[in-house]
Amino acid sequence: MVLSKKKIGLANKIFIGMVIGLAIGFIFPEFGISLNPIGMLFMKLLKMAVVPLIFANVVYGIGQMDDARHFGKAGSKLMIYYMLSTFIAAMIGAFIGKLFKPGIGITLDTAVEDTTVKTMSGFWDTLSSFVPGNIFSAMSDGALPQVILFAIFTGIAILLIGGETKTRLTGAFKDISTLMLKVIMMVMELAPYGIAALMAWTAGKFGMDIFGPFARFFTSVYIALILQVIIVYLGVIFLFVRLNPLTFLKKVKPVWLTAFTLCSSAATIPVSLRVTEEDLGLPTSITSFSIPLGATMNMDGNAIWFGIMGVFASQIVGLDITFITILQFSLMGLILTLGSPGIPGGIFVSTTIFLASFGLPIEAGAMMIGLFRILDMGITATNMVGDIAGSTLVSKMENLFDGKTSKHWQK
Repeated sequence: MVLSKKKIGLANKIFIGMVIGLAIGFIFPEFGISLNPIGMLFMKLLKMAVVPLIFANVVYGIGQMDDARHFGKAGSKLMIYYMLSTFIAAMIGAFIGKLFKPGIGITLDTAVEDTTVKTMSGFWDTLSSFVPGNIFSAMSDGALPQVILFAIFTGIAILLIGGETKTRLTGAFKDISTLMLKVIMMVMELAPYGIAALMAWTAGKFGMDIFGPFARFFTSVYIALILQVIIVYLGVIFLFVRLNPLTFLKKVKPVWLTAFTLCSSAATIPVSLRVTEEDLGLPTSITSFSIPLGATMNMDGNAIWFGIMGVFASQIVGLDITFITILQFSLMGLILTLGSPGIPGGIFVSTTIFLASFGLPIEAGAMMIGLFRILDMGITATNMVGDIAGSTLVSKMENLFDGKTSKHWQK
């Protein structure tokens, strides 16, 4: 009798690659560091089709709706979810930071470099940064907020045109989306090797120092991230969508594992789109714009970072942290997450602005630069799972999804 071999899924291959990469980096650090170009090459390959995929998906998602009112209803509900979940995330981060006191016992003598204080942009400057002066330049630069804004206008324009032209245009953008997704999934076959190289570099460069003097800070971040997932995301799935939270976590495993290892929201978008539509059975009319939009605007993990960083920097200089202070940290974290780019380490630009706006030492952020990748794993994974939870909630509220009758959910 011939025994059939069970095929190893991509998510498991990625996990195996991550473990092997860590082992190589810890045992042979110099060799692990030398593998970094391989990891960077994989990241570039993965990102090469992300912008056209996002643009086509958002346009198709809006254009295929019955009318503009459908987009307005679903979009407004999604934005309310983003604002609430991000604010709660920042609050959780600040309270956990206050509880674990990560800044106590640390002095600024350990700062690794000087940084220049950046003044906060005004409201109109921030708003203007989301508007593309040249859409081709925005696509070339990977400016996702600008690309998504133009895609929203394009999708609405298709809705207003209507008729056969609407049908042809939405079909064309659907085909472009399918093509780009296929390109990216071809590249994803290389993910176990690319991720192994990235993890080998991380372990080789930082070694056991990742478990050093900032352990309380790391612990605070990851506890806050776990609480955000349990309280907010699984709470939404259980209380409002009325589905089993454990089943939800199992089905989104490829998403959080990919985001955890790549540390890139943009690079994880294709996996999120596949999981939401093929594994969860969510409607394309929601996911095609909610997932790309969430990767740019819904960054709860970043908000947690801001909450803890504010407390961390305050404790270093001996400032008293009141409830009003926590509220201020949370509101500022909510505002800054709208502009945090979905790329590895992009949060540090916003961190400098965050600390400077409160008169806190920006050196506190500089202390974390060398080891941020370890935190960025959990932060990015939380961001992407939050996007899917929001997509599931809005799909349920729009009566476009019912997990109890969905054949996808029963698998």
